[in-house]
Amino acid sequence: MVFYYLEYIQLNDDLSIPENAPWIPATVAISEPVVNGALARLDTTTVPDGLYALRLVVVTKDQQSYTDTVLPIRVNNERFTAYAERVIEQALLDAGIIVNPTPEPTLTPVPPQPTQPFAFPAPGLWAVNVRFCDQIDNDRCPIQESMDGRGADVLGISTNGTGWYLVRLPSGLEGWVSPTVVTVIGDTSILPFLAPPAPLPPPALPNVILNGIAIRDGSPTCGVNFEVEVNVANIGSAVADGATVTLQDVNLSTGEVTATAYNSFPALNPGGNYVVLFSMVTSAFYNETHELRASLGSENVRVQYVLQQGNCGVEPTPPPPPPPPDETFFNPNQCFIVLTSPWPAFAAPYGELITQLAARAWEARSLSIINGEYWYSINTAELGVLWVTRVNNFLQGNCGQLTR
Repeated sequence: MVFYYLEYIQLNDDLSIPENAPWIPATVAISEPVVNGALARLDTTTVPDGLYALRLVVVTKDQQSYTDTVLPIRVNNERFTAYAERVIEQALLDAGIIVNPTPEPTLTPVPPQPTQPFAFPAPGLWAVNVRFCDQIDNDRCPIQESMDGRGADVLGISTNGTGWYLVRLPSGLEGWVSPTVVTVIGDTSILPFLAPPAPLPPPALPNVILNGIAIRDGSPTCGVNFEVEVNVANIGSAVADGATVTLQDVNLSTGEVTATAYNSFPALNPGGNYVVLFSMVTSAFYNETHELRASLGSENVRVQYVLQQGNCGVEPTPPPPPPPPDETFFNPNQCFIVLTSPWPAFAAPYGELITQLAARAWEARSLSIINGEYWYSINTAELGVLWVTRVNNFLQGNCGQLTR
């Protein structure tokens, strides 16, 4: 048992319990167990004469509630008072004492004092969160402490109309709890309406987006270098770390990637932006529509163009396939790639961009040198084998050059 309390309700004329009528607390929550003794002493003079039901409510450690109701119980204060007066008068007469009756002054009845409300975790809950204000927001309205089975005094109700209660825990800390997770006993009509503190300001966070892409000097020509501008902006409220943007040229008719380039941008202050400049060239699929795709994590921007033929006189063919890779596999725990920022990963060397790997240590599976460029394969749980390149500055372990 965690605690118990007694409550009562006046019966209907037919001795039935009124429907939808509140039970009135007769005691506060009592945590001291009672064995073959009195549960509580009640003053019947605080209620009008009549027939009542008395209910015992017990809450156990697993937050289950058990009740037992006794009815009818008759309260007859007037009859008891008259009987007591006759007994006292007869005792005085037997003792030879004559008492001159004096009129008793009319007393103003004192209304019963309402019971101070008390809150406990609702049945089925071991503990509930006590927050800084009356919102469920771990950043702006953080959790200050938790209310366990000992409960807490209820001090007031939120003026925001949320129904949240201001409570005082046994530790003395005050905070706000949602009415959906607590059980309140006592007369809540006596509670004052109190204004909770305003939520804390939103935490400062960076938010980097790609918000523009453009080709310099018109439409690109087959086999001729051209430049592409990608605009990066930090629309957040904190400084954003620098990172790498990936740019790919894709032939729309085949979906083939004809060129890939990378470039980085520095740290950006809130509200800042930076133009990342790429140099690109493609010699395949002239007189066809291409799409430039810039990506950074989940952010991407795209622009389409038609590749001009220029001096390319051959029929549109895909780029020649790279020579068969000379792939060497590493032993377990031999070579690691420790990324310090998100990094592009591909389905194969010079293949389709699949994702941006998270900034952490990745175990290298193998190494292939293709056209003089080092490509490392990595096993991922979600996407299988992916390939990365230009990671020489992030290698740790025995990732040395291959003997060819």
